[in-house]
Amino acid sequence: MLCGCGPKTEAETPTDEPAPGSDEPGPKTAGDRDAPEISRSLGEKGGIVVFWPRVIPRSGDPEIKALAGKLQERLRDIAGKNGGTVDVRPEPERVCPEDGCNASTLGALLVHKDGGCTVLGLVSGSGQAPVRIIPWAGLVKLKKDSVPFRDLPENEVTVRDAVPCKDLIDKLGEKEADVAAALKETAASP
Repeated sequence: MLCGCGPKTEAETPTDEPAPGSDEPGPKTAGDRDAPEISRSLGEKGGIVVFWPRVIPRSGDPEIKALAGKLQERLRDIAGKNGGTVDVRPEPERVCPEDGCNASTLGALLVHKDGGCTVLGLVSGSGQAPVRIIPWAGLVKLKKDSVPFRDLPENEVTVRDAVPCKDLIDKLGEKEADVAAALKETAASP
C-alpha cells in the first residue's frame, strides 16, 4: 500500500554536531532533500514524539483528514499521561529520520474504506528501535506485531472488520489502555 504525501514543511539541515553533553555525534535531523513525512524534530531524550497518523489509502477527503487530526489529539493525550516532554509533529510528519529519534515515538495507522475505519497504535523506542503494532479499533489480523525501524506497518495488517468512521473516536476508549501500556513499557526500556 502507498502512504500519503503532503506539502513540504520546515526543514533543518542535517547535523554531525555532538549531541548535548556528549562527544559523539547525535542523530541527524531531516534535511532539505528528505521527504516531508520525515520528522523535522528528534524529540528530547526521555520524551515522546507524537507523529501525524499514517492514512491508508492516502486521501484528500476533509473528513478523513479531520479524523486523523482527532486521532493525533488522542495520541497527544496518551503521551501527556506518560510523563516527559511531548513533541507533536504537524501533518505529514510520521517517521523519524534515518538515524532515529532521541525520544520514544507514538503514532497511529488509520485504514479506511467505504465508510469503515480501523486504527492501530504504533509505538517505538528511541533510536532505530522496531515499531510495535497495537490493534486499537476494528478487528485485524497481524502477520507480525512489530516491524523493523522505518518498515511499513501496513504491510503486516489485514483488516477483518472495521467500525463506522463516524463512530471511530468513540470506539478508541475500548483499547486505549493497550496503546498506553505499550508506550509506558517502551519508554521504561533502556
